[in-house]
Amino acid sequence: MHIQKWIVLIFIFLHSHASIAQSQRYFWNKDNIRLSVNKEKYITKIIGAKDGLPSSEILVLLQDSKGFVWIGTSTGVSKYDGYSFENHITAGNKQLGKINSIVEDTLHNTIWIMSDAGLSYYQNGYLHPIAFEENDLTVYDMGIDDRHVYWIASAKGPAYYTKEEMLGIIQTKKGNIGTHLIPQWKSSLKEDSLVRLIKPGNNGKTWFSSKSILYCYDGRHTSQVWRSSSFNDQINTILPQQDKVFFVSTINGIFECSDTNNVAAVPFQRTLSANIYNSGGALYYMCLDGIFSFNPQNNSFSLLCKIPEAVTTWLSCTMADREGNIWIGMHDALFLQRKKIFYEYKSGNGNIELFCGAVKKDGTILFGGNRGRIFTKRDTTLVNYLGKQKSVCSKSSLAAIHEDKQGWLWFGTAYQGIAIQQNDHLKFLDKTSGLGCNQNYFFLETTDGDMWTGGDGFLTKLGKQQSGDSIACTTYSSLMSGDNWSVFVNAIEGPDKTIWAAGARGLFTFSDGKLSQYALRDSTAISISDIKKTPGNEVWLTTKGNGIWQCYFDEKGLLQLKKKYNTEDGLNTNSYLNILIDEQNNIWAVSYSGISKIAFDHNKFFISNYTANDGFPDKNYQSARLMQDSNKTIWIITSDGLSYFNPQGPAQPEKNPLIVLNTVKAGDSIYYSNNTASQNQPLILHYNENELSFSFSGIYFSNPSGVKYFYRLSGSDSLWKDNGNNRVINFEGLRPGNYMLQTKAVAGNNESDIIATYLFIIQKPFWQTWWFYAICAVIAGAIIYAWMKQREKTIQKAAAEKATIQKHIAELETKALKSQMNPHFVFNSLNSIAHLIASNQNEKGIEYLTKFSKLLRIILEESENNFVVLKDEIKMLDLYLQIEAMRFGDTFSYSIQADDTVEEDDISVPALLLHPLVENAVWHGLLHKQGERRLTIQFKKITEGILQCTIKDNGIGIEAAKAMKEKRLNGITQQSKGTQLVKDRLKMLEQQFGQPVHLAMEDIHSDNYSVSGTKVTIQFPVLYES
Repeated sequence: MHIQKWIVLIFIFLHSHASIAQSQRYFWNKDNIRLSVNKEKYITKIIGAKDGLPSSEILVLLQDSKGFVWIGTSTGVSKYDGYSFENHITAGNKQLGKINSIVEDTLHNTIWIMSDAGLSYYQNGYLHPIAFEENDLTVYDMGIDDRHVYWIASAKGPAYYTKEEMLGIIQTKKGNIGTHLIPQWKSSLKEDSLVRLIKPGNNGKTWFSSKSILYCYDGRHTSQVWRSSSFNDQINTILPQQDKVFFVSTINGIFECSDTNNVAAVPFQRTLSANIYNSGGALYYMCLDGIFSFNPQNNSFSLLCKIPEAVTTWLSCTMADREGNIWIGMHDALFLQRKKIFYEYKSGNGNIELFCGAVKKDGTILFGGNRGRIFTKRDTTLVNYLGKQKSVCSKSSLAAIHEDKQGWLWFGTAYQGIAIQQNDHLKFLDKTSGLGCNQNYFFLETTDGDMWTGGDGFLTKLGKQQSGDSIACTTYSSLMSGDNWSVFVNAIEGPDKTIWAAGARGLFTFSDGKLSQYALRDSTAISISDIKKTPGNEVWLTTKGNGIWQCYFDEKGLLQLKKKYNTEDGLNTNSYLNILIDEQNNIWAVSYSGISKIAFDHNKFFISNYTANDGFPDKNYQSARLMQDSNKTIWIITSDGLSYFNPQGPAQPEKNPLIVLNTVKAGDSIYYSNNTASQNQPLILHYNENELSFSFSGIYFSNPSGVKYFYRLSGSDSLWKDNGNNRVINFEGLRPGNYMLQTKAVAGNNESDIIATYLFIIQKPFWQTWWFYAICAVIAGAIIYAWMKQREKTIQKAAAEKATIQKHIAELETKALKSQMNPHFVFNSLNSIAHLIASNQNEKGIEYLTKFSKLLRIILEESENNFVVLKDEIKMLDLYLQIEAMRFGDTFSYSIQADDTVEEDDISVPALLLHPLVENAVWHGLLHKQGERRLTIQFKKITEGILQCTIKDNGIGIEAAKAMKEKRLNGITQQSKGTQLVKDRLKMLEQQFGQPVHLAMEDIHSDNYSVSGTKVTIQFPVLYES
């Protein structure tokens, strides 16, 4: 049993592979291959319940002003944005059932839904039912005239409401049909109260119909206009147009009437007419034969598209959206017909397996296939181009075809060398003939007439000999040690005749007999799939994984990178196989998933992508090449098919997508927007609702997946941000403030001026509100008042402490004053005066007495002031030293000096601070000195606020003076009171001014290290008179 299963499996495997091989052999062996192509202008997408609709029975279609498509089905209504359905099968607690009509009301910003459940309206994501007094009332249709009178077709008959009455219905959600019926409806004209269609005209007339009877109401009378002769017939559409009205009967077709007595059939009758539709001012007529554009001026019709063959049921409705797509509603599906760009050839007996192509100078198109086959296209047939020769090789596929300047055809193969057709006979070259390798993927004919080819790791120069038709081959290798993947795919000639070859290892240059690898700026290791040059010497590269590169030659003839194009710029992939540059210098690049176009306008680039949604072959192929023929048609040559398109057809989208904000979510709250314009009132949010999520739709039914979104948030961003294909924007941690979110959707690389705006305000927390600030201000005021009272107390306390310090200073100054007059100095001075008078030296005695009394007076005056001018202090010291000089006689000399930087008249110094130090120098340093006695006082400014005084004498020194004092006091050590008072005053000055003070006393030593005097340095703060 197991053996039998294995035999069956092996048989199936061999049979399937044999079928594939037979299919491929058919293409290789046939000389004539008939092709077929589907020339339908539209691509059909089938939409139904499996895609999210509540039902596949489509009854009504409408596109509103915001771009949404409303789909009425047998079980409810759906709102569609191209991405998902918003389904409604109930209004309140009532099942909608069959949808009869959908009408947009821009005045009240609502969508009216007429159904078996009655009348309801849509606002902000909800369906609101209208409760009529007539229970279980079916409403069939609504029309709104230019006066905003609302006409309603119902099971009770035709009724009308003013805009004010309709607003009341919206507000109360209640109504009454019976009180608003057309008065004449109760006349003998009425055969059935039910009215299915109602449409107001432009001339004050209103047209309505029952199943098969058309009526007209002129404001006073109701008249019957037309009745179908068939019981099974029904009126499907009423369409008023200027001074006439068109209506469609299922069996009898289209009719027009200019007044109630003039009805005529339009001479274009088709079976099973469905409806007539107005879209953007253009009329469309649908019947079983197709969708036609209709010109009402001359009643002419033009076929747009046929009804898809899959349609086997009753047609119900049609619609053309703002992008030109055709929507067809049927009783089992919804068809979306989008314009097709690409057309694919098919062969009934196997795959079309092609690898390269070329266009000869006479316009002949050549295609290279497998097993060395060359085909040309004649009408819808691929014909063997070589005739009896059949092929240029026995096994390999063709990789390149080129016609040179003298008409020779060059054929490169994947692994069997090169074939050259010269005057109807073939010449062959391979490695034995001097080629670098048997893989030859391209040909490059240089301006010098040489031919270059290349493949796996080698470039070969094919130079023609001067005599005969022989070919000289010169080979150059790019293979490195261990390299087995260096493949050249194409090459160009630079402006200086340098050869630039591209391949799996990037760029190589050939110049001066040398092949060298070349690295573009800012480039890493790249795999190049193709290289092409424009007539203006601009170079384009397609890569596998790095997008499309734009390059140029600099003044040295070297290639430089200008720009890299990738998915961030709008490409649908970063891997491309081949590139083509058309006559307008547009760039076309083919990938595994489609074609991308890069066009330029005033130095601005535009990128368009075309995929299976546009009819691009949705197949798995190994290789793809692009080729443009003499008719400007671009061919897509792949290993699994042959397609073509008109490059003038794929253009930038004529209209950008409409952008609609769907929902705004803040925390647990969801707010509905659905606005394409600014709001009347901004959304107010609490301060902690600062994590927001906005969802929106770029409505573009032609290619929803190709829409890119941009946004900016004023108050946060000033530039547009690219959101890619993401239809949701999230914000976190927004600060309180006023915000305006702007979004736009772009198809291709267009600029869009369609912007959706949403305003919202995040409120400040209570601690950032004005009333909180007011409370805080009151509290702060109270605190400041308390602080000021406390500061007042602190100041008073500080003043008391300052007074204490001042008192202490005064006490110190008093002590200093008393210590200034050494008792010995006073006693000796008085004795000297008495001695001079007794010895009849009256003049000297009087002079001595005069100076002494003057000094006492100055000391008493200065003792009243804390600071005195430096000039006066120097005068006092000078007078004191004059008196001492009179006592010592000629043995004593002194000097008082100040630097040029010291302004004696402007600087004030602490009064009597220096006198004790000068007196110590005289009495303790110079008094016991034998011989000449000298004293110098030097003033120097250290900083703007600090003055230094240096007092030098040539006396006995500090240690000797201390020893003599101890001897006089019987060994008791006692510090000078004058010196201590100076130190205390300096400390008080430091506290008072916050400036550093300094006092230093040191002996002066001579060259033999003996004491030769004393030096006292004091630094203290000063004041300026200014």
